[in-house]
Amino acid sequence: MKGLIEWFARNGVAANLLMVGILAAGLYSALYKVVLREFPDIERRTITVSVPYRGSTPTEVEQTILTRIEESVYDIEGIKDMESRATSSSGTVTLDIEKGYDLGKALDEVKNRIDGIPNFPVEAERPQVSLANRLERVITVVLAAEMSEMHLKRLGERLRDEITSLPGITLASLKAVRPYEIGLEVSETTLKQYGLSFDTMVRSVRESSIDLSAGSIRTEGGNILLRTKEQAYTSAEFSRIVVLTR
Repeated sequence: MKGLIEWFARNGVAANLLMVGILAAGLYSALYKVVLREFPDIERRTITVSVPYRGSTPTEVEQTILTRIEESVYDIEGIKDMESRATSSSGTVTLDIEKGYDLGKALDEVKNRIDGIPNFPVEAERPQVSLANRLERVITVVLAAEMSEMHLKRLGERLRDEITSLPGITLASLKAVRPYEIGLEVSETTLKQYGLSFDTMVRSVRESSIDLSAGSIRTEGGNILLRTKEQAYTSAEFSRIVVLTR
């Protein structure tokens, strides 16, 4: 090493050429080889299964939902890890898929297994199966106005759609708003007229406005899933619910 330093000390031109070469190589690597990204792409091979179950406790969610999901999907090929989380009114199962397995095929298999579970609680909503995506917030727009909450939310939805249509914008979401609700009101006079009680009204809506799985039928061409889709979402759909028959 000492001899090399002495040689460069006697040959200043060679030392300068070496320094210029190192600087040029570093500049070339910085401009064309080193990838600089503020939000780098990180592949997430995760499938999430969530089931809303309003009015339930974490123990009920674990026993009636999460355990059944785990028993249905644990043997799917490619699952590296499975994590379940029970909270009040919802349950979530997260599946990590190993590299080398088709993520799309694994997602379809999970959906088929979940759709084949026949004994979810009646009050539980439809399971939601999706790929976990990592989103980064770039900008936040705050909307405020002197108007009712419903009109402000509708204005925010229209603003969200306009922002999404701008060039370079791929996703815009509306936050810090309450979901739409439909209130069903029946006067006491009407209840007495037809001999009904308020509990009867509630039970009729709960039993009629549901999506219910009835299992599957095995055929030579494949399995046929049986499921009724009667969940009401609009006032017109709720108005068609039959409360009393004679």
